[in-house]
Amino acid sequence: MSTVINTGSTPAPYLGRAMFEWQPDFNYVGGVVAPVIMAPVDKKNGTLPNITASKTSGENLDNVRAPGSAYNRDQVEINTDSYEVVGHGKEIPLPEEDIAWYSSVMDAEIVAAGKIKNDLLVEREIKVKDMIFNTTTFTGASLFTDVSSAPWDTAGSDAKGHIVAAKEKVRVNSGMMPNALIVGHATYNNLIFTNTYFSTTVLSGLAVPSPEQVKAAIEAILGLKIIDADAIYNSAIEGQSYSGAYIWPDDYAMIARIATSSNPAEPALARLIGWSPEPSAAAMEFATYGEPQTKSMVIQGDMYYDEIIRGTQFGHLLKVDA
Repeated sequence: MSTVINTGSTPAPYLGRAMFEWQPDFNYVGGVVAPVIMAPVDKKNGTLPNITASKTSGENLDNVRAPGSAYNRDQVEINTDSYEVVGHGKEIPLPEEDIAWYSSVMDAEIVAAGKIKNDLLVEREIKVKDMIFNTTTFTGASLFTDVSSAPWDTAGSDAKGHIVAAKEKVRVNSGMMPNALIVGHATYNNLIFTNTYFSTTVLSGLAVPSPEQVKAAIEAILGLKIIDADAIYNSAIEGQSYSGAYIWPDDYAMIARIATSSNPAEPALARLIGWSPEPSAAAMEFATYGEPQTKSMVIQGDMYYDEIIRGTQFGHLLKVDA
């Protein structure tokens, strides 16, 4: 049974619903690259079972048995991954005067909640990007290949060959086929518009190609789901003028086996471990409280998570630009 401490704030689930009905025009992919598993309320820190690479493919063992003889025995090798969930939160005070002044054109509470939501998701996105596009974690010939001498932003680069070779590395290392190509939006554009192979094979074969048709055609050629990470954030230091930048750079591409279910034992590259103090709560929660000394309504938003690599063997990192 969970224990909720009265902090003076009031849960505001209506803000959470409003925020997830309204989505900005860019793509946060952290929860796709590393799908969320919600940890039990009493397991904010703990371990998850992890099936080793040696058991994700069959083994060439002598399984012949004579009538009445004992069966050949094997064992499932299960390791564990540790996680430690950390809280991430932000609040925005809304003076009563502002709420009243703007009430005829917008709901100030929803605008504030939207700002909090995007800030928290940007932070999570950066953490997942840093975990995946990481040459310290993915090092050695089986996990990393530098193809920047033939960068993907040049027409003649053999990007398809690089991807096929990386797929084979994941297949051999893990015993499973990769199912995703994770790239920043600039890299995705390079594949479509700069790379000769894809621009001639895909674009010339479609009369008036829509973005969806182009993506589907490349996915069919590669046998991979393309995760086009196009989220933008303000890269300026707080207080400075806005400076928009892509979160996922054009330097790297990851070919990986990503999770497709909520089963924590599913072999996959990475996971986000979510947590909430209430069993039925969502991964991101909102609350409000009054601040009499400033005559303000304060909007709070928070989420708890940890980002973990479940198995480096399920990914191969390519350096695709110098």
